[in-house]
Amino acid sequence: MKTKAIVILAIICIISFLTTSCVRSQDVVILDEEGKSYFSDFSIDENKVHVFCRITLKNNSAETVDVKLNAFMPKDVENGLLLQPVLQGINLEDDTPVFRVPAESEKSFYVDFIGEHGNNDIKQDRLLPEIRIALLD
Repeated sequence: MKTKAIVILAIICIISFLTTSCVRSQDVVILDEEGKSYFSDFSIDENKVHVFCRITLKNNSAETVDVKLNAFMPKDVENGLLLQPVLQGINLEDDTPVFRVPAESEKSFYVDFIGEHGNNDIKQDRLLPEIRIALLD
C-alpha cells in the first residue's frame, strides 16, 4: 500500500514538472500593436514572391525558444499572385527559417516570407498577413 502511494505521488510530481516546464505555443505571441509588427513590401523574383515584414515576437515563457514563422495568405491565391496560401518565413538576420526569442522578452525580426508566384503581379492588400508560429524542439 505504501509503495502504491509513493508511485502515485512520483507520477503526479513528474506530470506537474513536465506541464510547468514545457513551453507552449501560446507562450510566444506576435505583437502587432503600436506598429511593432507590419507589412513592409513585396517583390517578385524568378517565379518567387517575397513578402517583407517586420515581426515582433514576445516570449512569455521562462525559456529561450526557437520558432518557425509562416504567413497564411489565401486572398493572394484567389487573386493569382500566389500558387499556395502558406509562405515560409526566412530570418533576414541570418538567412535561416529559425527565429530565436530569449526568455521573457520581446525581439523584432525582418522576415522574408517566400512563396510560388502565380499569374498576377498585384498584391491583394498591404496588411500584415496572418502569421502562424510553430515551436521548434
